[in-house]
Amino acid sequence: MATKMTLEGKKNIEENIKKLKQKLQDLMVEKNIAYNSTGDTWHDNPYYNKLESDQRALEVEISELVKLLNEAEIVEENQRNMETVEIGSIVKCFCRYSDFDETIVLEIVGHGESDIENGKIHYETPVGKSILGHRLNDVISIMLPNGYAVDYTILKFYADWDEARKDD
Repeated sequence: MATKMTLEGKKNIEENIKKLKQKLQDLMVEKNIAYNSTGDTWHDNPYYNKLESDQRALEVEISELVKLLNEAEIVEENQRNMETVEIGSIVKCFCRYSDFDETIVLEIVGHGESDIENGKIHYETPVGKSILGHRLNDVISIMLPNGYAVDYTILKFYADWDEARKDD
């Protein structure tokens, strides 16, 4: 199954790849200096060997991100669904825990965009998976990984974050 991401998630990953490639380029220069400064004994140089290991790790990370992008399914969010929770939806939820209640605003996001402090949760998290496909006023019982049961009620859909912030 393809990993889903929005255009923003794709952009985030592309920027990350660009930064990693620059880091790799800088590392290669540093590795070349370390090689040339040690002459024939480069294989006994722990710093050179560390740079060699770091290079391989960066190359693997870049390769994995490129593969992820190539296989990703891009989800268009220019027209947010205002009736059913899906990737890109911004929803206000009433959450009833066993010992307290709270109202939160969440955006269901794809790969590369999660930011829990700003209300952006990945579609494969326990909460994300549970509320996908639900509609206004639906009550969804969710068992969190920490063992707590929470009832989420979908209170409202928002067209964008500006609208959600105005509603606070």
